[in-house]
Amino acid sequence: MSWVRQCWALCLLFLFLALSSCPTTQAQKCDPCIERSEYNLKAILHGGSDDSFWLEIQAAMRQAALDMRVNLELELSPETLSPEEMALRIVAAIDSRDSFDALIVTIPSPEVKTAVKSAIDSGIPVFGLNLGSEDARSIGVRGFVAQDEYRAGQAAAEEFARITNVTNALLIHSDIKSQGLEARSRGFVDAFANMHNVTFGTNATVVDEIFVDATDIFGKVTSINRVFEENCRYDAVMVVDEDTLQVALAASQEHNCGGITHIGAFDETPTILSEVIAGNVAFGVSQQHYLQGVLPVYMASIYVTTQKTLALPVDEDVYLAGPTIIRKDNVPTDALQQCAKDAFPICPNTKNPSGDEAICECTDKKAIRIGGVLHGITTDTFWDPVFASARQAADDMDVELALIRFQPDANDQIYFQMAARIKALCEDGVDGIFVTIPSDVVLDSIMRCKELNVPVVSINSGGDKSLELDLLNHIGMVEYSAGYGAGTRMVAAGMKKGYCLQHEFGILSLIERCRGFEDAINEFGQGATFQGSFDVSRDNKVEYGLQVEAAVANPNGDWAGVGLLLTGSVQVPAYTEFLVPKHPEVLAGSFDLSPDVYAGIDGGTLLFGIDQVPYLQGNTPVYTLTIEAYTKQVLKNHFLETGPSFVLSPPSDDQIICEGNFYQVCTERPEEDYNTISEGLHIFGFAALGILLGLCACCLAWMISCRDLWVVRISQPLFLYIILFGTVVSSIAIPFLGFETEYRFVQDIASGELTSVVNPEIGTVDAACMAVPWLYGLGFAITFSAMFAKIQRVRLIYRAGVEMRRKRVELKDVASIMVVIMTIEGAILLTWQLYDPHQWERVVLQEDEGFTTESYGYCTSDSGNYFWMAIVAFHVVCLLYALVLAFQTKDINAEYAESGSLFLAVMFMFQTQVLVIPLVALVQDDSNVFFFIRCIAVLLQNFTVLLLLFVPKMYKTLKGEGNVNPANQARIDLSARATNTGRISGVNMTNASLASRYGGDMSGQFDADDSSRGFGLEDMGTLLRRTDTSSSQDKLSSEEAQEKAPEKALAIIPNPKKTLPPTPPITPLNNRNSSVSSVDVWASQCERVDEESEEKVIAENDDGSAIGTDEGVNKDDKENTGEEALKDLA
Repeated sequence: MSWVRQCWALCLLFLFLALSSCPTTQAQKCDPCIERSEYNLKAILHGGSDDSFWLEIQAAMRQAALDMRVNLELELSPETLSPEEMALRIVAAIDSRDSFDALIVTIPSPEVKTAVKSAIDSGIPVFGLNLGSEDARSIGVRGFVAQDEYRAGQAAAEEFARITNVTNALLIHSDIKSQGLEARSRGFVDAFANMHNVTFGTNATVVDEIFVDATDIFGKVTSINRVFEENCRYDAVMVVDEDTLQVALAASQEHNCGGITHIGAFDETPTILSEVIAGNVAFGVSQQHYLQGVLPVYMASIYVTTQKTLALPVDEDVYLAGPTIIRKDNVPTDALQQCAKDAFPICPNTKNPSGDEAICECTDKKAIRIGGVLHGITTDTFWDPVFASARQAADDMDVELALIRFQPDANDQIYFQMAARIKALCEDGVDGIFVTIPSDVVLDSIMRCKELNVPVVSINSGGDKSLELDLLNHIGMVEYSAGYGAGTRMVAAGMKKGYCLQHEFGILSLIERCRGFEDAINEFGQGATFQGSFDVSRDNKVEYGLQVEAAVANPNGDWAGVGLLLTGSVQVPAYTEFLVPKHPEVLAGSFDLSPDVYAGIDGGTLLFGIDQVPYLQGNTPVYTLTIEAYTKQVLKNHFLETGPSFVLSPPSDDQIICEGNFYQVCTERPEEDYNTISEGLHIFGFAALGILLGLCACCLAWMISCRDLWVVRISQPLFLYIILFGTVVSSIAIPFLGFETEYRFVQDIASGELTSVVNPEIGTVDAACMAVPWLYGLGFAITFSAMFAKIQRVRLIYRAGVEMRRKRVELKDVASIMVVIMTIEGAILLTWQLYDPHQWERVVLQEDEGFTTESYGYCTSDSGNYFWMAIVAFHVVCLLYALVLAFQTKDINAEYAESGSLFLAVMFMFQTQVLVIPLVALVQDDSNVFFFIRCIAVLLQNFTVLLLLFVPKMYKTLKGEGNVNPANQARIDLSARATNTGRISGVNMTNASLASRYGGDMSGQFDADDSSRGFGLEDMGTLLRRTDTSSSQDKLSSEEAQEKAPEKALAIIPNPKKTLPPTPPITPLNNRNSSVSSVDVWASQCERVDEESEEKVIAENDDGSAIGTDEGVNKDDKENTGEEALKDLA
């Protein structure tokens, strides 16, 4: 064994031991998914906002944070930070480390390096970019993306050597000292020195360096001009930046050195690239700084949410964004150059790094299509996280992913299926494709993709083939190294005979694992021997066990010292269930991780599990290919290593959850429009409630303060109080109309699907759903029953007056109808509540790619509509009947009966019921309109009732008429007694007045003059109390009339001891001067009887008591009321 192989083996062993001994931080917050928006990254960079280079990096980092949905704190300083100032900022960040989860830095100086080391020692995960890559691994930086400055110098020298035989070279530096520039210079010098030894024999290449001060324009021009004055003695001149290049080109042209001296430049600005195209500059060296901006953010975001990150490349210690040589034949297009200058804006962003409108058209990443073809079949659980993370990355980058998973095939046809799929995707025009290379069968299809200029990345298996095919990158574990590390560990554990078990035939990655395992045993065997590799069944446990026992050739003997390397976790169940019980002394280790592997490690049946971090094998190619699709920038490292890492202990419960759901990220679902009621409408609802309650309070206060006034006493105050109470009850339904929530069950944050967890708000909203019909229904019933009682009271008095009988209307006469209305309303509501109450439900209106984008919620139940129909039908019937009664009595003087106001109020309630119900049914799916219509219906209905029944009375009070009894205004003229007109002596009344007084139909018996001055049927209930003695011909004084006048409903009280004369035949009056008719004679007789019997007419309150003084009215007459009067009339 050569000393080179021994050293390599020792280095690998040291690396594996170091990886295994590193503590692993447990991932958190994975249940049910990772909410990335809760994570914060902080960036401290030395570049200033006065440099477009750093403005472009800042824009790239911010776009990456948007892609990953994490928070990024980054503000460039106005100018380049000094090392001391930057170190102070990092130290300050350490003191506030609880405010962020990872730190991204540049390391331009030793002072900054010391501060970064302190941050890492304090437990802060650190990622880096641009400057400081040479120190990244030594201080513990987890990932660093940069141009290797030493390699950049080397690449420039090698490109000059490719162009011409360089004997004299010059490197023009800026006078700013930095580790990066110094490394660049060393690389340039060392490369020419190495080329001298290898290529050019004894002819040495002389490399000179000069330093120019960028701020001293005269000195700079003078120094560079002097270089070209000396007979163009330099074959190669490398300049550090664009400004220096302009001076060098001018000097070269002035001294005619164009055909002799070749000029190169670091960077790829539009000026440098235009000079390359013109042929004045041989090449530019690009460091792809957009990659330096986005990749550290991606790495940090993945690490803080999963604790997973790519291993730093063993050879480079850095993920190489450069150097890339830009020649005339590979200069980016003008559009690509402009986009690089504008930092590749991603739609909907259309701004450049300076904040101005970008010239480059923004990239719509939805149009990017990435393909994937992998050999992981559906029954192999190892591939579950690979496919899951690839889809997650596609979601992060907002690109289309064409990735399918093949079914198992016993005839190994899967490789041919892969080949066909790879070719089809590339010919279909995908923007990039990632593949596994498990067999040479797929190679021709991959070559076809390269012919079509489709970028190809390989993952998992086939790393060597990937390198041969010159694919962009290979992402995965170095299989040979992992097998080698497994062999060294098992030998150290006492293995004497080693077997490598392959569960899939011909897979290159498995072959490489076994080859590494074999080499480790042979080189560090300590007496152990490699017994060979053989195939085993992957899905039959008994067959698996028999195959292993046959290979060991000692099925029933002692298996001490036997070591089995399981090349995949799919073998673990069969190993655990079949082999361990029979051969407990066997040693084994397994590739990959699974719950079975963790159980084996915990139980001592497995020495280790090898984690190749399949999660990163799935998402990394999607990220890199997407970036390449719109920037044409790729990492220079061919191998991006995801492992190996040896796991020696089972994970925590939190990590098991994370592994189990493949670190699922909470999906950024399209924002769902729940069609909730707007805040403005909620305010409107409360305002409506306030208006109604305020008006009710005003009415109540007025009634209490004016309770002794005639205008209140005549209006049946008890019913008015009931109306106010009912209005308050129905008005309180308004705020309950606005109760709403999302779904009955809590939505899954990631998918939007409903879980089994009940929404904690649903109980309250369900209660509000039934509170609305209860409050509105009872409020309506209370209000309407009181109004109906008032109408019924007027009707009873009206009928009594028409029938010439006295009627005392008491509360019990109308209370029964109120009880009936309330009982029916309550019965419907109670049945509804007990049988099928309303509950909150939400209906999906629109979906987008499986996500609900719009929905609306409402209260409903299977039988709810029937109950609503029953309530509405009952209301309509009641209102119609009330309208009929109110119409019959609508002409009675509103001063006493309120018939007109009641009619209008009932009519408005009826219209509200009839109009609102169909409107509500039509707009139910629009929560705002639905709420507004119901709210306005309650408002207008209650407001109108209060307006019609209370406001006129309040207005009278304000005018000072609240205590004036219109009945006291005498309507009988006792002073005017015409003797020759055929009228009743001393009485001037119309036919209807006579009819109402004496109980007959006298229509048409009096002429128009009499009618115009008299009072019609509307004066029913206003018949005046008249004290008419046998000698009374005197006119009542106004004071006496005011004192003795009735306040409310009146009825005639005939004297039972006297009878009226029989009604004579009626003969019409042909003219005013005709002889006295029979009616005149009859009326005179009635008057005499009236005088003799001292008939009294009194007024009643609601309780039947008399109002006013009753001089001349005896007690017996007062008590002769009600049914006794009816008997007398009979």
